[in-house]
Amino acid sequence: MKKTIALSIFFLSLTACNARVPPGYVGMKMNLNGPSGEVVSTGLENCFGRERMVVFELAEQTQNEKLQILCADDLNFSFDLKLRSRLTYSDDEALYNLLTIQGKNINWSPEGNFGKGCDVGVLSWEFLYKTYVQPQARSIARDVVSKYPTTGIRDNRETIQAEIENRLKQALKGTPMQVTMVAASNFNYPEVITKAVEKKRAREIAIQEEEAKQKMEMLRAENRQKIAEKMKTVRIAEAEAEAAYNRITGESITPSYLQLRILEAKVELYKSIGQNDKLIFMSDAENVPQMLYNLDMPRKSRTSSNPVTVKAESAK
Repeated sequence: MKKTIALSIFFLSLTACNARVPPGYVGMKMNLNGPSGEVVSTGLENCFGRERMVVFELAEQTQNEKLQILCADDLNFSFDLKLRSRLTYSDDEALYNLLTIQGKNINWSPEGNFGKGCDVGVLSWEFLYKTYVQPQARSIARDVVSKYPTTGIRDNRETIQAEIENRLKQALKGTPMQVTMVAASNFNYPEVITKAVEKKRAREIAIQEEEAKQKMEMLRAENRQKIAEKMKTVRIAEAEAEAAYNRITGESITPSYLQLRILEAKVELYKSIGQNDKLIFMSDAENVPQMLYNLDMPRKSRTSSNPVTVKAESAK
């Protein structure tokens, strides 16, 4: 009996293999009767006889869906819908049920990254995404976006994203997949809309340029007006100052003062006369000091109203 048990253990050891559950995965053994019902965490797990390991990928992954949708204005609108999703399960029974439903879609790979000496099956994220997420996402996105005209999609982008995400999360309840992010990008408008938008933008730019030009002209005009007002003030002040100066000067100048200034000017002139210089005296010659006349000249000549040439002599 002991020998039989030992032989059985020996043969079982020969048929055993090590299945590896990598990080980011969970596993569950399967035999001829179906899934074991117990979730296996990361690490090595022995499989005996007809047992095989199936692993599930838990990491979040992102998929980009390229969509073209007929909008409310009967124009096709193209954009990318970016979805991030992951496998989720509440307990061991949830994975058991998933294996029971999708067991025929397991991809069996000998050895490799998941074990040595035995086959390991993979129920991939890609398969689960295409089975549960993709059909719902495409259908919901078409239903939401088609309600808007193409020109209104950009302005309602956040509303569209939020509605698609909320409806998709509701649609995926009861499935093994969960959506964690929805984003719309790479909007591609029809050519007719693009050209209309370009023309509108060109008009807006032209209006902005004209408004800027008008503002510049108004600023220049305002500056000229300010300068003119300032110059007016300055000229008025200068005129008032000139008038005040003339008034004060006019009041202070008397005939006696003028006569004194004339004499002072002539004295300065006489100081620069040399012996051989000649002077011409007009009718006011009597105002010249007598010491500058040649005393031998007849008085009549000295008092004539006609110009008289006199030889200058030094006053001694």
